[in-house]
Amino acid sequence: MPRRRRRIIANQPFELCFRTKTGLPFPPNDVINLILESGVAYANRDQNVTICAYLWMGNHPHMIVIPKDAAKFVRFYAELQKYLTEAVKRLLGIE
Repeated sequence: MPRRRRRIIANQPFELCFRTKTGLPFPPNDVINLILESGVAYANRDQNVTICAYLWMGNHPHMIVIPKDAAKFVRFYAELQKYLTEAVKRLLGIE
């Protein structure tokens, strides 16, 4: 059975959570923290999302955000995932 689609409502709090591949944790060091924070800043450069709180676990984040527009939030989410994927691939030398 497929997952239920998430409903994103503008100006309403939304919990964002996504996971990395199994066995690919984010080690808690300054380089990883810089990559994670710069990824969030890059994805939110247009300030379409208000980030209320976030916590990066070993292999996934928990973020409470308030999207200003649902379509722009989806773009923020996709850009954040892409930025983090590309950064970790470059860091580990994976193509």
